[in-house]
Amino acid sequence: MTHPLLLAGLCFAWYLSYASGLGNTTTFTAKSSGNGKRFSGSPLLSTKVSRPLECLRLCGDAAPRCFYFNYKGGACELMNNLTTLVAAPGWAYYSMVPPPPKQDPCASNPCNAAKVCVPYSLETELPYNPGVLPLPGYICSGAQLYLDKRSQGKSCELVVVKGVDVYGHDLYNGYNPLSEAFYRCSDYNCVMLLIVFFSDGRTLTLIKSSAPILGATNSSYVYPGLVVVGWFPECT
Repeated sequence: MTHPLLLAGLCFAWYLSYASGLGNTTTFTAKSSGNGKRFSGSPLLSTKVSRPLECLRLCGDAAPRCFYFNYKGGACELMNNLTTLVAAPGWAYYSMVPPPPKQDPCASNPCNAAKVCVPYSLETELPYNPGVLPLPGYICSGAQLYLDKRSQGKSCELVVVKGVDVYGHDLYNGYNPLSEAFYRCSDYNCVMLLIVFFSDGRTLTLIKSSAPILGATNSSYVYPGLVVVGWFPECT
């Protein structure tokens, strides 16, 4: 038995949520910013459904991963992240929303004493490709910045800043899914990381030993035509 719920969101966006029943606590959520467009490309699945909620359920259960779906009068198209928006009268388009990380993921002290637990936030409107590893919502870093902040009685978190590059200070760079990037960040005792999302689905990870633009919102360089996201330390 299912218990669907349709929620109206802020900022002229609609949120569609589907919750499974019978002991299954899985919830799928998607965001629609309007009508008259659709995600183009080769669908993972094209089928007929009775309502948008059924399309949402199919997208949430899909393998390989479904990032978006289109809906028009019972027509349902599931899409991966290799897609662009095009004009399409009568269609509605939705982006899947990743589940939020657990609140205060550092409360259980998951890191050893030589490292600091640093939680991170996730931006929900990017073509994430988490890969096979879970996203725990924190890194364990032995970077001196975090050790110093801890000794000062301060706590830090990694916050999302879009379109910003940081020159140098590379501990590692390579093509990895998003989830592996955070694990590598912990392995290298990073201070921050950058992810570059390419249109062909690849994600380039840049793990940094320093953050010269702590919490900055102005960029030193923006990659033209690419989605670039940085996780910068913010300490209070």
